[in-house]
Amino acid sequence: AGFLLVMGAFVFPRGPFIRPHPVAWRIVFGLAVIYELCLILLLYQNKRDARRFLAILDPTLNVELEEKEYATNCEVTWINVLGQ
Repeated sequence: AGFLLVMGAFVFPRGPFIRPHPVAWRIVFGLAVIYELCLILLLYQNKRDARRFLAILDPTLNVELEEKEYATNCEVTWINVLGQ
């Protein structure tokens, strides 16, 4: 990733922004390219591998969700609103 940022600072095209410095904006563009490549990589993973990949960023993704029953009690009461 660092190599791509350094090369991007030299190779990426100059953008419309001139402040603080065009090289800074090229590095920001390089970060956007790395982010998009990660999203493309995630797109082609199966569900289990994608969860493992995202668990690096948020460890709560490895926790199994509790089973809930939906649309069983659709009354709008104060107790049902607080139970959500």
